[in-house]
Amino acid sequence: MRHSWYAIFRGMKKRGYDRIAAHYDWMSRLVFGGAQVRAQTDHLGELTAGRRLLIAGGGTGWILDELAKTPQALDIVYVETSEQMTRLSEGRARGNNRIEFVKASAVNYSTENPFDVIFTPFIFDHFAQAGAEELFANLDRLLVPGGRWIYADFKKPEPADAWWQQMLAKIMYRFFNLLDIVEVRHMPDMEQVFLSRGYRRMRWQSYYGGLIDSGVFIKKHKTESSL
Repeated sequence: MRHSWYAIFRGMKKRGYDRIAAHYDWMSRLVFGGAQVRAQTDHLGELTAGRRLLIAGGGTGWILDELAKTPQALDIVYVETSEQMTRLSEGRARGNNRIEFVKASAVNYSTENPFDVIFTPFIFDHFAQAGAEELFANLDRLLVPGGRWIYADFKKPEPADAWWQQMLAKIMYRFFNLLDIVEVRHMPDMEQVFLSRGYRRMRWQSYYGGLIDSGVFIKKHKTESSL
């Protein structure tokens, strides 16, 4: 096997995603097949719905290779906390796009220049409910009225869900706890956060037996009612 688990844990002195940055993509595909990829690329057209795009927590940056193939030139701000993930992302294709890489937490990221589109690929699952809502509030203020928010993340398992979903979620969180990536043990419920804040759900799809959700939300205009 080209990659080994030994290679992952050999760098245990590194923290968080820096430990597994070089291995993250093949690991996720090993467990989830192409579900995580499809959850993001199925909405690729929505990522180019405006000129200015924020990608929050983009990981290794493979989505940049896909965006480089589109004819539209985008102004992309790529926010990622992991130094190793950022380094990998900087080596991706750019095409006609202008990309600014920001090594920071999306919870604290700020700019005076708002975005037409926000993309959050598998970032909310790193937070407890309160922290996820804090992240949402910060990003929400960065999105223009009528802007699109492309969401892709794991779904919080319900008591009635299949046993394997419950088990896989527990194993995943224990693994990330071990690597000091997250401290929480449960996924937040984000769909209702979007809807309660007046976002309109435009598209919605589930993957991997319902364990992954992906969709497009539209932020209401100031003149729209929140009801």
